[in-house]
Amino acid sequence: MSWSVRRAQDKGAAKPSLRVTAETLSVPDGRRGQTYRPHRFTAQAGTAPYTWQAVEGLPDGMTLSAGGELGGKPAKAGSFTFQVRVTDHNGAQAVQQVRLSVGEVAAQQDDGWSFPPWVVVLVALLGLLGALNVALIVKAVIFGEPDKVVRGTEGVVNRRRRRRRY
Repeated sequence: MSWSVRRAQDKGAAKPSLRVTAETLSVPDGRRGQTYRPHRFTAQAGTAPYTWQAVEGLPDGMTLSAGGELGGKPAKAGSFTFQVRVTDHNGAQAVQQVRLSVGEVAAQQDDGWSFPPWVVVLVALLGLLGALNVALIVKAVIFGEPDKVVRGTEGVVNRRRRRRRY
């Protein structure tokens, strides 16, 4: 990344050079179509307040505020190089080339198991009815059923005692 500095002169004395600080050399990556987490540029030297502007190459959907905040929603994926210019109160300027990588949003994988809600409810109800039927059958086997429901069914626990004749 390259950058250039123009010096401000004040009555023949050279002021420290205005420069963009190291944080601006790499900006966080973004995702196409998603809101970019704002990144604030900072400057060293010079005289505050600073004014920021994108010189060229800012990706579509992205903005740079006069306060130095990069944000927006990148419209395209790719690697973008653009220039940022900072101007201090006395007119000193510094230009920094910045690189921004914008990736694609990861596609969600289709697991092939998508059903309409009514199918899920129907399967749940059928499962519940099946479980109730199994419970009734188990009850009939263990305890037996009244004669009115199933005639002659004796349970394992409640076997009818036959009277023995002597």
